Amino acid sequence: EVSTNSADDLQGSSKRVKLCVEVAIKASSTAENQSICKRLTSFFSKNIFITLGTITSKEIESSDPKLGKHLEFVTIERPSPPPLPECLFLDPSILGLDREEREGVDASMTDESLETGQTEETETGNSFLFDDCECRFFCFRLNDEPGMEEEAEDAEDDSVPVCKQWQLPNREFSGVWETLHFETRIKQRLLDYAEAAMAFAEVGVDPKVI
Repeated sequence: EVSTNSADDLQGSSKRVKLCVEVAIKASSTAENQSICKRLTSFFSKNIFITLGTITSKEIESSDPKLGKHLEFVTIERPSPPPLPECLFLDPSILGLDREEREGVDASMTDESLETGQTEETETGNSFLFDDCECRFFCFRLNDEPGMEEEAEDAEDDSVPVCKQWQLPNREFSGVWETLHFETRIKQRLLDYAEAAMAFAEVGVDPKVI
């Protein structure tokens, strides 16, 4: 992960449009992530505007052939809104509701907050002046290895496939996450859970305690 800001960053960072830039680097590339991010920053700066969505390597090559040969694609998104605090469930109007009903309220509150917080984006569309943006780059290389099956022996000593494992990020799942849509914030909660689990594992927290 690499963060980039333009000059006067610290003073106006709260007013900047925060963007997540996912950079899929070709497996054959030997370039360092930092170098690619700097080159991409220059690429966006030359174009003046930065637009939400996916940019293919061919589109990049047309403006910067040296950069394009290292990339598969670049995806630019607005970061997900932070989760609503649990204290919102103390609102008297939703006391006594079961979990599914409360999650429905959670989702509706999130939708309202998104609608009220998107006035600036609605006025400017999906394009922003690059100088008004704060970009966080996330670089990765897609793995082409197919899933490996794990087998177990049954009572008759026959091998039975029990699961399949992939090394992530895997090309087989590229773009699938964006096609999943749920009524509640399941995807964000899943990401929060995975992030917390990784943080606990890094500091050696006993999984039996958490």
